[in-house]
Amino acid sequence: MRTLTFCIAGLLLACISSTSYSQPDPQSRFQEGVSASRAGDHRRALAHFRAARQAGLDTPALHYNLGVSYYRTGNLDAASRSFNEARRSRELAALAHYNLGLIALDQGRSTAAAQQFREAERLARTDQVRGLARIQLGRLPTVPTRGHAWLALDVGYDSNVALAPESVAGREDDAFHADALLWGEYRLTAGTAPDIRLQGSLNARDYPEVADADLLYLQLGPVWHRSTAGWRYVHSINLNHLSLGGDGVERQLQIGTEAVRPVRGLGELQARLRLSRTGGGTGFGYLDGYSHDLRLGLRDRSATMPWFLRYDLIYDDREDLRTATTFQSVSPLRQGVTAGITPALNHRTRMELTVGYRVSRFMDADEPGDGTSTRRLDRRMLLGAGLLHSLDANWTGTLRLQWAENRSNRAPFDYDRLQISAGVERGF
Repeated sequence: MRTLTFCIAGLLLACISSTSYSQPDPQSRFQEGVSASRAGDHRRALAHFRAARQAGLDTPALHYNLGVSYYRTGNLDAASRSFNEARRSRELAALAHYNLGLIALDQGRSTAAAQQFREAERLARTDQVRGLARIQLGRLPTVPTRGHAWLALDVGYDSNVALAPESVAGREDDAFHADALLWGEYRLTAGTAPDIRLQGSLNARDYPEVADADLLYLQLGPVWHRSTAGWRYVHSINLNHLSLGGDGVERQLQIGTEAVRPVRGLGELQARLRLSRTGGGTGFGYLDGYSHDLRLGLRDRSATMPWFLRYDLIYDDREDLRTATTFQSVSPLRQGVTAGITPALNHRTRMELTVGYRVSRFMDADEPGDGTSTRRLDRRMLLGAGLLHSLDANWTGTLRLQWAENRSNRAPFDYDRLQISAGVERGF
């Protein structure tokens, strides 16, 4: 029965393939592959699809059809890689997850299969695909877990750990580091009940030679996913904890909501609002207060060259750092714009290119104790570049570089920083 439903999903490819390409020869080979696939000759179809890819065609429709042909010719690892590429497309995401679920079943991984079928059901744009996913889920009455996870590990170099200005005499703030990022969620409800999940993350950075700079960030809380009238919503309540060098710096209660809606011709519109109450740790009482942020953005992850553009507004109102003779504001109003693209170099390798600019105006004037008073104003430029290379159906290798330049009207806060890292990441 799985073969039959796979064929049904595979036949949908004819309705999804792109209608116009700038290079007619790759498109011709692609169409020949579609015709061969319809006729059931999947080895010939695979040859045509691979020829189209080698000739420069790199679209979600091609990756999806490659996945079908690889699956039907018994190459499950290659099929997984192709479907993972295809799921970046909104139009193909549900079908790609559905077929990844079938591959997981063939490999005896029922838990992974259930996760893929749930994603297919959630993202389905037609009743037919939604129904196929539900049929498969119905055949898995007992699933040991309803969770997802993401793991990233890397090592790198940081040229300015303390964000110190170049004017500091004898500055030696560069150091190597190791990073670990773990994110996970578990659905607490089942069936047609509201989609309530428990979500958490851990982000740790260890500087072997600068222990005081070690960072640990923890987040945990329930989230509620729901959809209505074309919008997808995520409502959340989180408890956050930040420590530096083993000392607790911040504890935070955060309430947030995010809304995403497709926009014809522009990808997706994203809006997010988070409200936070913060308490400083021992010795960090000046961080007590509030921190709120708003994000508005557009993104298109299914475009030939995926892109995003976002605006961030961050408002902090803290107790600030006071002594008998000095005062320093730690309550900025930050506004920033960030843009990025993710062009594909080939079917296994992508680039990340980002640029960002942020202005931070602090609420009150700093008084360093020398009789002067200056309201701090920072301008930060951020540039990033990266390479992501698919190592197999699960793991991705990463190489990233980020450069930041902060210019302030208060000299102690001028700095440059270069960070380089290499690692691996995967989803579960």
